[in-house]
Amino acid sequence: MKEMVFAGSGGQGVLTCGLIMSDIAVSKGMNATWSPSYGSAMRGGTANCTVKYGSDYIYNPQQEQPDVLLAMNEESFRMFMPIVAPGGICVISDMVTCDTNIRDDVTVVRIPCMQIADESGSVKLFL
Repeated sequence: MKEMVFAGSGGQGVLTCGLIMSDIAVSKGMNATWSPSYGSAMRGGTANCTVKYGSDYIYNPQQEQPDVLLAMNEESFRMFMPIVAPGGICVISDMVTCDTNIRDDVTVVRIPCMQIADESGSVKLFL
């Protein structure tokens, strides 16, 4: 079984990303869960979701030790990076400006989200 956590601010699409990933897993014949969590303020409040998928039965759909973390802001990075599984991957937005070299056993990949959004003509794509 694989576990992924998508985290950021409301309106950044992290819940939608998780839903899409769980749909992909199901379309490939796997078992999958999607567990969203968001604050009372949909836009601007915190939002995250956990996706688990695999061929085996999923006994616990809640966050445990994700293999992959997508952190769209610093708050999410700081909150979820400590629980990423050793050997895991953390994908971060260029909006994460804090020190990201806090664990040697997790690979951090920075995506220039704001640059991509600007080049596409819509900064709203990644806000």
